Amino acid sequence: MFTKIINNIRKNLVLYYLLLAGFLLRLIFATFPSFHIDADTNFAWSLRVVELGFGQFYAPDVWTNYTPGMIYVFYILGVIKNLFSLSSDQFYFLLKIPSILADIAMGFSVYKQLLETTTRKIAFVGLGACL
Repeated sequence: MFTKIINNIRKNLVLYYLLLAGFLLRLIFATFPSFHIDADTNFAWSLRVVELGFGQFYAPDVWTNYTPGMIYVFYILGVIKNLFSLSSDQFYFLLKIPSILADIAMGFSVYKQLLETTTRKIAFVGLGACL
């Protein structure tokens, strides 16, 4: 049983390294400034949903055009900001983490889909293109 797990890890080592490299590269790029309109909007919405709650978040006098699913993510991030007393720069970085994780998940999904219909080499090329 243990050797089967080790063999599976060895078999997929390149996959793990590519996913890790994509994740680390995105973390490095996340330290750079974002498009301020989007970043500031996400920042404000996160604070708004934590302060007012979900029932009062959407209002006719405030521009909020995101779907409720993303607002739940903003709420969680806003709670983390308040819980750990994050600075604005730290919070801007934290706001990028869900997108980074979604990118990695999408790359893995592309890899798995290509693996079903093509060779492993082509699946790695698809993963690399996504990352």
